[in-house]
Amino acid sequence: MTHKSRSFAFLHIPKCAGTSVISWLYNSATFGYRIIKYYPVYKTQRNPVRVPSNSKIIIAGHFLRHMGTNTEVVLPHDIPYVTLLRDPVDVLISFYNWSKKSRHSWTSFVNLEQFLVDFVLSSTKQKYLQSPLLDALPLRSDQETIHDYCSRFSIIETTDNLHIFKAKIEAIIGFQLPEIPHMNKSSSSLISTDIRSQLQNVLHDDYELFNHVLSRGS
Repeated sequence: MTHKSRSFAFLHIPKCAGTSVISWLYNSATFGYRIIKYYPVYKTQRNPVRVPSNSKIIIAGHFLRHMGTNTEVVLPHDIPYVTLLRDPVDVLISFYNWSKKSRHSWTSFVNLEQFLVDFVLSSTKQKYLQSPLLDALPLRSDQETIHDYCSRFSIIETTDNLHIFKAKIEAIIGFQLPEIPHMNKSSSSLISTDIRSQLQNVLHDDYELFNHVLSRGS
């Protein structure tokens, strides 16, 4: 995907190092970039984002399908997409840990494995938890191969390959940036093998995407 300017949209998938990446992207301001944050989860307005031609803008935020703020609704159709993936089970564990740290009331009576079983494996209400990656990305059609889907992104990498992600961002902006500060604090070793296997089956589409990108970038 091409764009007349060097603008791009960073599709921040929740719990995929996005906060670290956005803080890191602020270094690009030194080279004339402007960062526009788009987090409608915390706002009442969900207006489409406008990007002037020949601009140097990075739109960064959550574009979540279950919130009605997916890319097709709020982003310019020709702006390049950039995103960073993480192991889907690690994403869910990180979401639970973040919810507990934020003192969400339900975490006081639900442990990690209960959350994964009741909210992910058995739930019909929080369906987006069964696709934490793809819920935050452009819709993939039934006829689209995983290779063709990934080709719609200017950059799509995993947190396992932050050095590759960094180099590709630098190629867009034309300048070298400092290292990305990030540490993976969640581990799927915290759950049983059986539950992990069940989760991998439920999260099949997310894992197809994640494993394809991981193997391609390694």
